[in-house]
Amino acid sequence: MPGLSLAEVAPAGASAARFSAPGLPRWSAAVRRAQSGRGRAKVVCFGDSTTSGYGAPGRSGAWPRQLAEQMGWRGARETGFFSDAGLGATYDSRMVRGAGWAADTTKGLGGGFYRNLTVTANPMVFTPQLPFEAVDLFLYGATSIRVTIGAGTPVVVTGAFGTTVGKRTVTCDQAGLARGAHAVSLVALNTSGHVGLDCHDTATGISVMNAGVSGWRAADFTGVGFGPADTLDVLAPDLLIYNVGINDWGGTPTAETPWKASVQTVIDRAVAVGSDVLLTIPINTGSGNRPTFAQYLRDLATLNGLVQPLDLGLALGNLAQATAAGDMIDSLHPSTQGYGKVAALIRRRIA
Repeated sequence: MPGLSLAEVAPAGASAARFSAPGLPRWSAAVRRAQSGRGRAKVVCFGDSTTSGYGAPGRSGAWPRQLAEQMGWRGARETGFFSDAGLGATYDSRMVRGAGWAADTTKGLGGGFYRNLTVTANPMVFTPQLPFEAVDLFLYGATSIRVTIGAGTPVVVTGAFGTTVGKRTVTCDQAGLARGAHAVSLVALNTSGHVGLDCHDTATGISVMNAGVSGWRAADFTGVGFGPADTLDVLAPDLLIYNVGINDWGGTPTAETPWKASVQTVIDRAVAVGSDVLLTIPINTGSGNRPTFAQYLRDLATLNGLVQPLDLGLALGNLAQATAAGDMIDSLHPSTQGYGKVAALIRRRIA
């Protein structure tokens, strides 16, 4: 079965009461709930460098950020920061790392776990774009961190999660502050791994979370306990958008059976927490292996009763067309303009 056409990814209508994205019932209900002030909606984006935003000016040009901006009229924003996506300390300008903080090599949510092995008083400081009421801290193992929101009262959060990722929440109210666009300062009190944070409102809005990692294949998302797939129960998304395949079909292609098994693991974890799943066929890189992996994705969608995959090639055309239009910086990665077109295609499908 072919991917959805442009006509089929048109928005379902602007009314919050009537909103329904075809084939995505939980997501549709979550958007209606968020727009009536009864709880926020969450979309998590898994993928490789073409999700993390390689080639754009850091995370700000990636399609998840641009998707959030394009859905701003529905109250959407990109709220989370988990790691540096394997792209270095300057990847996300919202996060400033103090001395001693670095991402390790563990394959966790959004890349390597952030940790401070020197356990100094140097903070890692995250400043979100917009006001928030609460910050979720995603922690790995026996982490202990002092959290200071703005100039408020510090709160120490700890986790004893073993080889899994858990969550602790600190509110502006706990810090003695009103809702606001406060900086969040994190000071490590031990050397265990820390994953990231998510600044949000509790009763409204749409959170878009970018957990893409440069260079990853499908198998990289399936690490037991602390990997992205197993972290979905903590993230509890209403919609998972999964964009993987370019690194698997390049070079020596991953064989069908293990590749499908890896993607199936992510699907299983998402479905287990009640999330809708939207698989995407990655952009057209000119590889002759793309049609084969596109069929693998369609097979998995059919097997699991999911909506058919969204073909991101509809946004940019073939490689020659995308390059001529200024939508690519090389044979694999869109430009900021190209990521914007991908975001627009996804927005028309889900918003």
